[in-house]
Amino acid sequence: MDETAKAAGGMSTTAKVSLAAMAVAAGATAKAIIQLGAEFKAQMSVVRAISGAGAKDMELLTAKAKQMGAETQFSSTEAGEALEYMAMAGWKTHDMLDGIEGIMYAAG
Repeated sequence: MDETAKAAGGMSTTAKVSLAAMAVAAGATAKAIIQLGAEFKAQMSVVRAISGAGAKDMELLTAKAKQMGAETQFSSTEAGEALEYMAMAGWKTHDMLDGIEGIMYAAG
């Protein structure tokens, strides 16, 4: 029997249940993070499709959406939605980069 198995065998039932609950919570958190990342990536794909932005512009727009998600009450995905509407209105990449901060802060 290895040391890990010996240690687990010596744990109380309460400790084992607590450890199992923490593992389940950690798994749920990881799943939620992966889902949020997928939603953000999908949103930025919509921005790319509507705006016609190239790879370099998409790097800039993606970084800006992440920045807005970190600095405002809105998520990065919501910032991506704002970029989507800006692109639908015909805004070019530099206009979106220059304008999104004011829009996000005003909306907050």
